[in-house]
Amino acid sequence: MVHKSNKWSMSKERVEECVHVNIIEILKDTEILKDTDDNKMLLSDLIVLLNQQTKHIKLTNHKKNKQMSVYLKSVYGSVYNFIDMYSFYEVARTPEGMITVKLIDTGLTKESLNKSIINEYKEWSMVNELPTVNELPTVNELSTVKELPTVNELPTVNELSTVKELPLVNIDDFELI
Repeated sequence: MVHKSNKWSMSKERVEECVHVNIIEILKDTEILKDTDDNKMLLSDLIVLLNQQTKHIKLTNHKKNKQMSVYLKSVYGSVYNFIDMYSFYEVARTPEGMITVKLIDTGLTKESLNKSIINEYKEWSMVNELPTVNELPTVNELSTVKELPTVNELPTVNELSTVKELPLVNIDDFELI
């Protein structure tokens, strides 16, 4: 089977910047988010709006125009995986199982977003819960080591090299099937 190369008409960095600019614009749009709690948006709605806002961009793969969400799925596995890589977004699940996205760093703007900012946020990962002191193992629990035998308790070379004789077995005692 022949695999085609995954050649896109734009560089990965350029597409990332374009996607971030558009997602940030969408998540900062007060008109879109006026009916939502805590400025959260369903991931499915965000994908639709992202594709609508970027449809004018010529993004081709194998000479066919593709949507941004197709690119993100091809390169990152899903739009969710892409968004979850960056700490300026918050990805959460509703009690009904729907995925929501929220812009955490509301100070980000189209003008302030550049390659170094994107890489800085990409390298950080958010830690939600750390164990409490009482949940951590104690020193005694960590340092339990089985006692090793002393030199006198170890078998000698002669003891290790002796072969025990096996009892002889009479072949007539077995039935052939």
